[in-house]
Amino acid sequence: MILESQLFKFRTLLRLFANQSFTATGKELRLSQSAVSLHIKELERQLGVTLVNRDERPVRPTEAGRIAAQYAQEIFGRIEELQSRLTEIRDSKAGGMMIGASTSVGSYLLPPMLVRFKRTHPGVELVLRIAPRALIYEDLRMSRSDFAFVLATTAPPNLSFVPLRAERLVFVCSPKHRLARVKRVKLNSLRNETFVTAGQHSDYVSMANEILKSHGIENYSVAMELDNMEAVKSAISLNMGIGFLPLLGVRKELRNGDLTKIRVEHDQHECALALVHREKKLFTPAMAEMIQFCRRSFLTSNVSFKTGSTS
Repeated sequence: MILESQLFKFRTLLRLFANQSFTATGKELRLSQSAVSLHIKELERQLGVTLVNRDERPVRPTEAGRIAAQYAQEIFGRIEELQSRLTEIRDSKAGGMMIGASTSVGSYLLPPMLVRFKRTHPGVELVLRIAPRALIYEDLRMSRSDFAFVLATTAPPNLSFVPLRAERLVFVCSPKHRLARVKRVKLNSLRNETFVTAGQHSDYVSMANEILKSHGIENYSVAMELDNMEAVKSAISLNMGIGFLPLLGVRKELRNGDLTKIRVEHDQHECALALVHREKKLFTPAMAEMIQFCRRSFLTSNVSFKTGSTS
């Protein structure tokens, strides 16, 4: 009973920070404004710190409040994970899961796999969240996602990183671009070309920059910086510049002739298509089956990657 009361106070704190209002939080939790205030004051007394900056409107957390909310979110995530795990044991392989994916993987690889898995597992609820890689990692650390598939060259800190296969990055251009007709292009000659990119927030741009820099190509000219890969491919096809993109995202355009692969010498640029999850994550039977299904589909390859931070 004491534990339940404490959890409710922490949940009240989280809802207060989300709503930024004692009144709105009271309405949501069916409590009076004074009851919400009392819960927060009692929690502050027990913890010995001030959690809420009451001098500001809307309501905002203090530094201690921000840290408390972060840990509370993780605790509630673990509780939900426990409940899901116990439900899975009770109900066999029915249940649900939240899957994260970096932009390229979530847009081009996972959707058909999820459709096939759903056909054979109609009782499993699948939710796919596609976001830049940094946000996917944060979701995993905060237990907002169960596991994720990303493109990366290095493993993120404090998460389990399992490479499933190597994924190529290729230089592409419009069929009308002069490089489309060149039989062999020296890599370092591309420093004089104009690029179309997806911006620094993209899950592959930092990898591309790292590879280009290793070959002496940095501070290159950018004709356009767009917010998604579809826009980037469209601009390249209109001959606005060349691109350096994951092969998985341009296969259709290469096949249809909308883009042309630039024939670059020593063109073996790779990153990892990897499974990422929290360390010591407990998977339900349905999650474990989904992961194995994807591993088989991705065709595991032996690639080694160093642990480090990624952007």
